[in-house]
Amino acid sequence: MFLKDHKKTAIIWKDQQISYSELIENVNSYASILKKDNLSKVAVFSENRPEWIYAFYSGWKKNACVVPIDFMSSSEDVAYILNDCKPEVIFYSNQTKEVILKANEELAYEPSLMNIDEITIERIAGVSEFPQRDLNETAVIIYTSGTTGSPKGVMLSFDNLLVNIESVTTDAEIYKKEDKVMILLPLHHIFPLLGTAIVTLYTGSTAVFSPSMASEDIMSTLQNNGINIII
Repeated sequence: MFLKDHKKTAIIWKDQQISYSELIENVNSYASILKKDNLSKVAVFSENRPEWIYAFYSGWKKNACVVPIDFMSSSEDVAYILNDCKPEVIFYSNQTKEVILKANEELAYEPSLMNIDEITIERIAGVSEFPQRDLNETAVIIYTSGTTGSPKGVMLSFDNLLVNIESVTTDAEIYKKEDKVMILLPLHHIFPLLGTAIVTLYTGSTAVFSPSMASEDIMSTLQNNGINIII
């Protein structure tokens, strides 16, 4: 469900090309670190990068709901979000390490913290296929910016996601397998998460990360990769 081997390149990150089979292996490797088979929630607190994708799908692999967190959040906002939804596992990066460690001091529970810059990918032999999920289950909790108060967690089911996917792949055939889609906007927002990551990998298209939102990175990503969908 949502992720299978399309026998082609799944992700392009700078000069690195990651096939769908490699992507699935990397997700399985991340999932193997999560010892419990049925987690409730997994949070991802990192800048855009392939490891963000591995962490996200490993949560789904372990039957968890995934909580993406804005990598530019303050420690106060991160602590509020974590205390609100209490994910058992939090993936973070070197870039967000200082903030998560400070936020962790304010938590009313003890999550497991995993630095994606310290995870070694291991090939897992004989892993099961990606699980089918109950469409009524909560797939993601997306937190608002909190402009008018504390951030609010918006719960979206797998069926919510599929309705949107079907609208741009079946009802209107916008995304096709031969497409190259640029991942530019931060993945903690539902628009880029669904529109550049989830639907891209669902359809077997290729997701191409722009290294940053700087104009020179955007232009080089467009010119070097034949991008044909931008949102």
